[in-house]
Amino acid sequence: DSVPVIHGVGWSYQEGKLFGTDTLIAIDNYNKKGIIRHKNADRAKQIWSRYQNDLKYYGQNKDRLKKEYQSSKGYLTSIDFWKGYLGLD
Repeated sequence: DSVPVIHGVGWSYQEGKLFGTDTLIAIDNYNKKGIIRHKNADRAKQIWSRYQNDLKYYGQNKDRLKKEYQSSKGYLTSIDFWKGYLGLD
């Protein structure tokens, strides 16, 4: 069996090479690196399910979430927050 090779150029999506394969090789020519990737269908289903649930939750709570973010925006966009979040303090 052949394994598809994906050339990572940052803007290209090569769906024809991704469909129907469980393994592929991704090549980054610029940095002279590559990686072998294996699909995990069960994990993909979990992620898709969570995404759908998150969209539903957001739709049901959009106004409240917007207000909460607006009231916290000053802190969440502060240098102190990001230093703490990134462990730089």
